[in-house]
Amino acid sequence: MKLKLTRLIFVAGIYLLAFWLSSTDNLVWAADPAITSPAPSSELATATITFTWNTGTQEDLYRFHVGTKGLGSTDIIKQNGLSKTSLTVTGIPLNGNTVYVRLWWRIGSNWNNADYVYHTQKYGNQVTSNSSHIPEMKSPALGSTLTESTVVFQWNSGRQEDLYRLHVGVRGLGSTDIIKQNGFAKPSLTVTGIPTNGDTVYVRLWWRIGSNWNYTDYVYQAHVGGNQPNTTSAGGSTYYVDDDGSDITGDGTNKNPWKTINYGMGHRNFSLSPGDTLIVKNGNYSDPNGSPTKTINIGVRGTAKDWITIKSENKWGAVLDGKNHKIIKGVNFQPNTAYVRLENFEIKNYKASGISLNQANISNIYIYGNNIHHIAGSSGIATYKGTSKADATQHVTIDSNIIHNIGKSLESGGPYSFDHALYLRGHHQTVINNIFYNNKSGWSIHLSGHNRDLNDFYHYIANNTIIADNHDYRGGKFGGILVRASSVWIENNIIIVPTGKENSGGAINIYSEGVGCEDNLFINNNLTNANNVFAEHDKTRKHVCNSGVSISNNKVGQDAKKIFVSKNMPSALDTGYKLQIGSPAIDEGKAPVVPGLPGGKLIYDYRKTTARPKDSRYNIGAYEAR
Repeated sequence: MKLKLTRLIFVAGIYLLAFWLSSTDNLVWAADPAITSPAPSSELATATITFTWNTGTQEDLYRFHVGTKGLGSTDIIKQNGLSKTSLTVTGIPLNGNTVYVRLWWRIGSNWNNADYVYHTQKYGNQVTSNSSHIPEMKSPALGSTLTESTVVFQWNSGRQEDLYRLHVGVRGLGSTDIIKQNGFAKPSLTVTGIPTNGDTVYVRLWWRIGSNWNYTDYVYQAHVGGNQPNTTSAGGSTYYVDDDGSDITGDGTNKNPWKTINYGMGHRNFSLSPGDTLIVKNGNYSDPNGSPTKTINIGVRGTAKDWITIKSENKWGAVLDGKNHKIIKGVNFQPNTAYVRLENFEIKNYKASGISLNQANISNIYIYGNNIHHIAGSSGIATYKGTSKADATQHVTIDSNIIHNIGKSLESGGPYSFDHALYLRGHHQTVINNIFYNNKSGWSIHLSGHNRDLNDFYHYIANNTIIADNHDYRGGKFGGILVRASSVWIENNIIIVPTGKENSGGAINIYSEGVGCEDNLFINNNLTNANNVFAEHDKTRKHVCNSGVSISNNKVGQDAKKIFVSKNMPSALDTGYKLQIGSPAIDEGKAPVVPGLPGGKLIYDYRKTTARPKDSRYNIGAYEAR
């Protein structure tokens, strides 16, 4: 009897052990491979690097991709079918650029990947990667993000130098447009005027040994203040949503995601916190949870330091679909929402608006990289006029989106009216690097003040490409931008009006709607095929205050077929709006700096892979020519 009992306990113990092994989240066999050398995020100091990674416990094959053109790029190497856990890569550029490494591994028939980002170091006169005796920057950390406009740079002393220089700029390696400080002896310098706009900041540290000067280059990224999220926040958590996941059994992890975006933003005692990121995997997320009014309700708040990010894992892979205009809104921002970034969704087929910020006290929102199209009426994106300056929508940036096919068709009960790609009210709205086409109702960008007590609106419209194929709106013009607000900067945009309508008005129209007049308008460095860059909406009254508009350096009457890669004025693919060789938009822009406006200098183009300017001059429009 004792023997049988002992055997029973032994067998039961084996089963319990097996159950524990099958349920724990910390099993060794579940580990993924990871790069161990060079250390992730470190600097690469030689052109030939051997990358080494740990093995996981299930994979049988690897791929290794290295490039300089963004995550997943392969312009340096694309090596597939590896079975070893290391690879020597040659041709790493030592020019201060970012190098992107993607490690793939196969488990069964499925491929998984992880991304790593490195920076390269460019060395100057007589400096080599093993020159341990030379001065070396120690603060801020190499490759880090600069979060303030005033930064103290500190470096270790070398062994022989007696004098330093520090050059800081945003116009490429060795630039000095921020500071050029020569001839000082202490190993630190406080630099003011660092842009808080997402710019790349180039720092060159010089030192003198005897009569010879040597230098080392360092590259940093500037955090955007005001209305740009800090995408490098270390304080937040990452959660996942998958159309095949579950809101019942899911826990929001990558392996066990939630099913719906609304549930991922908040449920029961859970809500996204400052610094958190919600990643939405490929799929269709049209289910409005029983409501016919909207697909997503966003009502979370980040902070100025730690924004909340809601993003499609792959560009346009997560689709918000209004089901042939049966659902009214795609994304609805609720009152008191702030410091939120919405990124890389496809948003289509809604009845009223793709993205609505049309409620009180919404501020500091960044809408980036989305494809918004086929919205039946009202607007692709709309903001709130407010009852006062305090509760109006403010500090919203709309960056690098494609917005097209907005407005009701004649067949669905037009006429075209009030259906604009962007219908922006409130103040401090920034619209940069976007592409607009086939928006036949009204204007691609409609700036509307409405409440005349908001004396200074501060809208900033720059480096957009607009195909203004709208109809004859209210007996007015065929322009791409309508302004009913004061304190507006419109710079570096391409605006193309329909063929045959070049004399019907101007690329940019001003309309005060009978209340006061518009003041403090700056229209500079725009390019259009219209014969006038600016026109008042009608001739019955004066819409612009005396001396209220400054117009300079615009290029009018251009041949539209000589601007873009596509000679036939494309309206379906954004790639057709790239600039062709010899385009009049190339090198004709400027670096805009607008006092009082976050946004400042525009460094990146629509694709966020090419610095503006590529050489010494900015291009006009959403693309910077390669």
